[in-house]
Amino acid sequence: MIDEFIVHYKKSQSGEFGWRILLPRHLKSTYDAKRLGSAIHTELMLALKKNKLIPNLKDLRYIHDDYNYGWLLLNTKMAEKL
Repeated sequence: MIDEFIVHYKKSQSGEFGWRILLPRHLKSTYDAKRLGSAIHTELMLALKKNKLIPNLKDLRYIHDDYNYGWLLLNTKMAEKL
């Protein structure tokens, strides 16, 4: 997933970029979902720095449905459209 993210981010450096991640949502897994989201965020930021890319991202977290949390990573162009 990290490699796909980096490839997609490189391709859209001058254009619009958006990436959605769904995390499990259960009454017992709220802590696990937050911990997983934090680990993913750390790995993505480290991968961007390793590839010498500037992390110009805004994130939006929301309840996607009864079973998933949603997490959008958007560049400023996409974030302005919301």
